[in-house]
Amino acid sequence: MDMTDVKEVEGMRFAATTTLIVHELERRAPEEGYTGQSEIPSNFVTLHRIRNGEVCEGYPITRTKLLNLFKRILPSLGRDLSYLPENVIAFSPYNTTLLWWIPGGMRHLFFDESTHIKSGHAPVPPLIFRYNDMGLTLFALKEDRRPTPETDIWHSPFWNWGCMGNVKLPKKVEPSDTKTLEALFFRSAFTFHNPPRLKGTTGDGLWKSLAGTGEKEFPFECLVKAGKVKNLLKGGASDY
Repeated sequence: MDMTDVKEVEGMRFAATTTLIVHELERRAPEEGYTGQSEIPSNFVTLHRIRNGEVCEGYPITRTKLLNLFKRILPSLGRDLSYLPENVIAFSPYNTTLLWWIPGGMRHLFFDESTHIKSGHAPVPPLIFRYNDMGLTLFALKEDRRPTPETDIWHSPFWNWGCMGNVKLPKKVEPSDTKTLEALFFRSAFTFHNPPRLKGTTGDGLWKSLAGTGEKEFPFECLVKAGKVKNLLKGGASDY
């Protein structure tokens, strides 16, 4: 590839001027009596200028200079610390992932007319919300307290747990955006898209018995286990 290739994006012109090369240590069996290989860095990075389409000699780049370079590409690396409200479990600005929980209680739920379920107040379990580049997903809890990594989580009893239909979600979120995201979820009308995984009942049967009926207690026995909170911290729980 010609390193002088120029790219055009919306009338702007970009040309390759600098490149980074990552050097990795080739692992091999240590010589007899030599035990210091583990003390050698496994990799380092060199910075090279590009002139006339050729990669020129480079020099090792320090961690500080490398971080400053990445800050130019990812401004969030250099931003101020974010305050984390008590309900936030985890937040990563680099891959835009936010994990938080809310206690159980009565919520006004909306159901699309096609479901033939009456909209109204209904008891809901404590919930964990996860926002990332895949959208907004939910999991249920069985206790009204801040979960730990070892806390069990349960499949969401709602439809639309991974798809918000025509509701437009933000591309980036901050820990202060939890209330906005919760409102987007609870103010949307549930359809039969992505049915909940339940035990001993269906989503249709569950919410017909709860929404607008005056029932105050959520039947936790219908929930199906999905994993633990630590699974969400690693990226997934059970099958989603």
